[in-house]
Amino acid sequence: MDTRRLAEKYEITETLFEDGLHAIYQARPAGSPENAGLLINEFRDVDIIYSMKDSFSPDKCKFVKNLVETFYTDFNFYVVSQKCAGSTLESFLASNSLRLTEKMYIADNLLSQLTEMDSLNPFLQYALCDPNNLNVVNKKKICINCNIKLTKDETVITYKELSGRAAHLLCMIFANTVDAGIENAAEYIPPAMLPIIEKCKDGHYTSIKALYDDFKALLLYSVFIGNVSVSGQVHRNISKAHLKKKLSPIRRFAAACVILLALTGTGWWYLYEYDGRFSDAASKVPVSQQNRKPEARFTLSSSKVYAGDEVVIASQSTDPDLNDGIKSYLWIISQDEKPLFSSSDQNIVVKFAQPGKYNINLVVTDYGGEASDPYIHVLEVLVREPLPEGGSNTNGSNELK
Repeated sequence: MDTRRLAEKYEITETLFEDGLHAIYQARPAGSPENAGLLINEFRDVDIIYSMKDSFSPDKCKFVKNLVETFYTDFNFYVVSQKCAGSTLESFLASNSLRLTEKMYIADNLLSQLTEMDSLNPFLQYALCDPNNLNVVNKKKICINCNIKLTKDETVITYKELSGRAAHLLCMIFANTVDAGIENAAEYIPPAMLPIIEKCKDGHYTSIKALYDDFKALLLYSVFIGNVSVSGQVHRNISKAHLKKKLSPIRRFAAACVILLALTGTGWWYLYEYDGRFSDAASKVPVSQQNRKPEARFTLSSSKVYAGDEVVIASQSTDPDLNDGIKSYLWIISQDEKPLFSSSDQNIVVKFAQPGKYNINLVVTDYGGEASDPYIHVLEVLVREPLPEGGSNTNGSNELK
């Protein structure tokens, strides 16, 4: 076992990597009987040390979450960090079959951290987001180990190469395997997100922030992660339930009276103002109302669907506000939590080629930017007995195989 000491503060327990330019050690505080899980990067090359100075300046060190300290000694530059908890990304993906919700949360957390590191040099971001450096904690969060393996050529990495690596990581997450590329991961990526990953792969983004902004602009993001996400609504309803439970019957009655008086008073005030008998100005300026969320609904052209049938699914969504309406639609059809189809059309035509249960999900937004709760219908496609003479109908429908 290597027991060399550094700066009289750290004791090396194992050499993980070493070449002429730099080395990576596993270490612990000097005199500690247990391994504290420290990683120490030792940079020996003058050009690489010079390149590292800016990225590890005091105002930028904070973006490397698990950084402990940096220091110079014996003409070498050292970066000390805590080793991440959790499973490596490879072992996590190999041992878990992730739901789409979990994939979205992991992708969001990864892009959020990379965005925070946007001020670092691209070569350092490129080294840090090597798939071998990533651990998954609590099935939702990415922890980035400060394992910085690079060559002199990699110190001139541009955002194009960094963008390509970010695309590869997203493909791995959505395909649920570290061996994924965009060619074999496309069928697992939500269709609305595929153009973003392709743009990322081709290096068209000039920063991770631009990529993350496009990711957060997806209606799919709102459904799973944003303020109107299903998870967010559940947590808010639980909080309301806890508050209601804490109120005594007398306080509940008093609160109900206050709310009733407030509503009644507001109603009389509105009529009083709108009538115009007491205020000419008020009659010309309508009292503004809070934008209420729309309601997503749809109907199917047939109540019983067999494999091979073409189904028209028509939106019946409404908005409760008088001067508002439905601006956009997001349809997602999935089976066993695997997205098969998405569309932003108002109505869709789908051909279900295989029997089984399909989840049909619709979320709509109004012109005020308010999104509806997801409306979900579970459709069971039945087995059809083969006919003596059969044909196929391809009248522009979307066939799900």
